[in-house]
Amino acid sequence: MNAASPSVESLFSVDETGVLKAPQFTREELDEAMRTRNDVPLVDFAVTVVLILVPPIALYVYPSIWVGLVGVVVNIHIFNRCAQIVHGSDHNALFANKKFDRLVGRFAGYFLGYQSQGHKETHDQHHLFLNSEKDADRVWCEPEAEVSSMVRGWLKDLFLVSAGHRFLQYIPNRAARPGVSGPKPSLARLAKSFAPIIAIQAMLILAYVIAARFDLAHGIGYYLLVYIAPL
Repeated sequence: MNAASPSVESLFSVDETGVLKAPQFTREELDEAMRTRNDVPLVDFAVTVVLILVPPIALYVYPSIWVGLVGVVVNIHIFNRCAQIVHGSDHNALFANKKFDRLVGRFAGYFLGYQSQGHKETHDQHHLFLNSEKDADRVWCEPEAEVSSMVRGWLKDLFLVSAGHRFLQYIPNRAARPGVSGPKPSLARLAKSFAPIIAIQAMLILAYVIAARFDLAHGIGYYLLVYIAPL
């Protein structure tokens, strides 16, 4: 917020009963608040791509367990950045140019190992069926969960059951989702749709093999421990 911007407190008022009143915006103020632009999300995506190269470069320069642990933390941050980009793309909320929304969202998903289209279908389910049995986000926990259910959920997280469930949710399958129409999934279409993901992940494996000074076994080990495990 710059110096010319009003503070959050100044946007609200209190009525005669002491109740906080929501701010009233003009149409022009709302349009300005909702205005998207191309430069900021493009820079954000570019920084994300550059950060992806930081752990393998660091391991190449100074291979050690401590650098590997820092690489894990950096990758967790990168995955969060990618997930936020995919989410923004789901809502067409990143770029003024909506083609960029789909393109950048797609590539951010590739780094996470899934397709943004599958994520969008799942996320749409979350919004359409919020807190119901059809809410796709109930994979983590239902709102009315008891303590015993939460503990079972934590165990599923620990043993990667939740991760596997989530990954399967993100496979595009429009014809199988309630209220969503589309072509029936096929093995050939599925293989074709995963080709770019495999290509991106192969490039990442190559980066970690180079980080291991072209030792294939150690490079794949770096990739699995520093990239895939935190993912």
